[in-house]
Amino acid sequence: MTSPHFDHRQGSGANTEHACGRRDFLKKAAGIGTAYASLASREAVAGAKTGIKTMVRWQAHTVAEIPSGYQVAVADVNDDGRLDILALSSEENFVAWYENPSWKARPITTVTHHNISLAPLLRSGYPQRGLALASDFALDDSTSGGSVWWADPGDSLDSEWSLRLLDGFPLRTDCAGPI
Repeated sequence: MTSPHFDHRQGSGANTEHACGRRDFLKKAAGIGTAYASLASREAVAGAKTGIKTMVRWQAHTVAEIPSGYQVAVADVNDDGRLDILALSSEENFVAWYENPSWKARPITTVTHHNISLAPLLRSGYPQRGLALASDFALDDSTSGGSVWWADPGDSLDSEWSLRLLDGFPLRTDCAGPI
């Protein structure tokens, strides 16, 4: 079994010194974000199973270049026991997931605008599967609000997910004083 690591920094030259850092993982990407998946070497995985201490070596693989890539997450979307990558664009009408191990792009939605966050709930055996999605936020305009959606998986791997509006609320970005 391999262990994935993901990095959505701009460009294709991931700095291996910081590749495992949470700060870099959460860093906002400007321009085109690149989603990476890294897999532990077979020797390291085999060593972990036998108790032999082996240095884990990671190899980055470009999964996708996402226009205005803003967030990535991992979850087992298709319930096959492998972690897939979910990603969204803050400027394009684009939220997708990438199927492990081929990293084939699969749509979630092309309907929402100004996507800023997603939270997958995709646990095997759990009665509800889907994801929460925050969209319609203009981060440079604190007078307008945004929307929070629930997305249910589509009928097939290649169909868009159905969306249900949960709520809309204002966004306040100037935290100087009471809301």
